[in-house]
Amino acid sequence: MNTTDNDHGLRVWFFQAAGSDYKGESSNTWGGTSHRAIGQDVNLYDTVNNYFQITGVQLEVGDTATPFEHRSYGDELARCQRYAYVIEDNNISSANAMTGLGFWNTTTQARNFLQYPVTMRTIPTFSVDSLSNITQLQVGVDYHAVTAASTVSETNITSMLFITTSTNGTAADVTACRVENGGKVIIDAEL
Repeated sequence: MNTTDNDHGLRVWFFQAAGSDYKGESSNTWGGTSHRAIGQDVNLYDTVNNYFQITGVQLEVGDTATPFEHRSYGDELARCQRYAYVIEDNNISSANAMTGLGFWNTTTQARNFLQYPVTMRTIPTFSVDSLSNITQLQVGVDYHAVTAASTVSETNITSMLFITTSTNGTAADVTACRVENGGKVIIDAEL
């Protein structure tokens, strides 16, 4: 059960139907892959109006069950965002996904800061699927393509240095960057 490689340590399956090859013989012993649906005699797909409902599933470590934890969607999202935070342009509106605010260092370099919604579990890695999907926004209206980027990350914030080929930036002016063209930025603090 305890595995430290890419093999499966544990699988939990909820069968709605199973053929006789998967039903096995006994429900009180560990079985092989052919015993996935022990005791399964119901076929939820045999009638149009059948349904499957599930709630209150909690996987426990050890021999003692603890009370079920009722977490809100916001709490669960915050727990997940400690491991990964993704900003992406979903092409739903022209507003695009704003990534960070900052300032122009020079006429071709802008420093932007991205504050995470929650503190990451460790210093994350920062990746962009394509620099062509990131643009600079200078003082409200003029957009400039990014040709290079570098980042310095902490558990709460990433500082991004973007370089453009255009020379329309003015040092000390406010800037923002955004994700567009279906692109995404991934801040990853996975285990």
